[in-house]
Order: sequence, then C-alpha cells, then structure tokens
Amino acid sequence: GINIRDLALHNLRSKVTMIPQDPCLFKGTLKYNIDPTGQVPDSTIEALVEKAGLPDLLKSFDSEKNILDYEV
Repeated sequence: GINIRDLALHNLRSKVTMIPQDPCLFKGTLKYNIDPTGQVPDSTIEALVEKAGLPDLLKSFDSEKNILDYEV
C-alpha cells in the first residue's frame, strides 16, 4: 500500500531483490553468493542448506574449512 515513488532510492534498492531465471554464481565465496550483504549467520545458512535437502554438502569437503568459505 506504499507508492514506491515516496521511498528513498537507497531504501527501495535494499528491500527489493531480483532473482534471475538463469542461475549464476558470482566470484567470491559460497557464503557471499548466498548472502552478499553478510547479514545472515553461518548457522542460519547451514540450516537452510539442510532444509534444501543438501546436508551432505556441508560434510563433503575438508573438515578444517567451513564449506561456506570455499571460493566459487
């Protein structure tokens, strides 16, 4: 019920997300690709990966390094 013309451009851009139909990954870590603003804790992202049916993804790499820190 709010006209977007009444919003500051910065506020509008921070609240609107476009998801392209063609999947793509950006250079950076897996975490950056999932949460580019860095506002979501790792534990929340890991819980979402498990909910998506990919729990093995979290366990399939070197146990010394968090899977979310791997470069894409």
